[in-house]
Amino acid sequence: MKKFEKTLVVLILISLIMKFSFIMGGDILAILSISLLILVYYPLGFALFNQVRLILLY
Repeated sequence: MKKFEKTLVVLILISLIMKFSFIMGGDILAILSISLLILVYYPLGFALFNQVRLILLY
């Protein structure tokens, strides 16, 4: 999970650089990457911040 979070944070930084450099697509990339990060943290925030191990059934 941490690799996915770091990837999203890097995407947010890249999109902000694109936005402030007036490169097209920065707005859409920022909205999508921030939304994905919100979707990860909202339902799993309790488990992530309290280091609760989630049991996944395969």
